Amino acid sequence: MKKILIFILLICFLTNCDFTYTYWSDGNYEVTNTAGAPDGYILYNSNHGRVSNILEIGSTGNFIVAKSENKYSNNKIEYWVLDKSKDDKYLNADEIMMGPYTIDEFI
Repeated sequence: MKKILIFILLICFLTNCDFTYTYWSDGNYEVTNTAGAPDGYILYNSNHGRVSNILEIGSTGNFIVAKSENKYSNNKIEYWVLDKSKDDKYLNADEIMMGPYTIDEFI
């Protein structure tokens, strides 16, 4: 039994078993979900978080638009815009994300 457990742990270690799945991607940008993570689906740029709790997302050549749910504010729906030309992996999300917008502000 001990050998089986060691074998399973070795396989997980060698395959970098982190239980994440990519649901959407556009270049360096991707939306992933890690099993058990409290922030749900998260938009990343080169492993740097941009928006969490993504409900819907889309992109054009220069922009990414995301709809998210703010779990800290009565599950309020928020809209975010990211200008990819201004993004840099060394910037924090609050330095480059436009939003959050309500539906009235977004339209």
